[in-house]
Amino acid sequence: MGGYRAGFGYLSGMIVAVGFIPIENAMGGGRCVVTLLTAIFGAIAVAGIYVAFRSTQEKYNTQQLKEAGEVKKALSLASSFKLLFTNRYWLILFAAGLLAQIYSLYPGQWACITPSMSGAT
Repeated sequence: MGGYRAGFGYLSGMIVAVGFIPIENAMGGGRCVVTLLTAIFGAIAVAGIYVAFRSTQEKYNTQQLKEAGEVKKALSLASSFKLLFTNRYWLILFAAGLLAQIYSLYPGQWACITPSMSGAT
């Protein structure tokens, strides 16, 4: 199942990446066309996710899992945050994402530490 999901994910991404600009140009181009085309692709994605959700069947009953002892008691919010912030790899990803967001918000502020795009050395 994972292989199918990955394969169709790459295929649909490739179709969108290759087809977006030609479809936009065929529709006349411009900001409104891009917005409309994005909304159409979004609606197709929502429909696909809805179909996938509705066609999925549960394999296990929660009551049966509770009786078997497979479902643990819920953690408190405080203990959940404690576990979250002791996860080293989550903290690394969080820091990288935060720095990427800061960099994308203020791209001109980092000119002193990033190489120039003009090609001058």
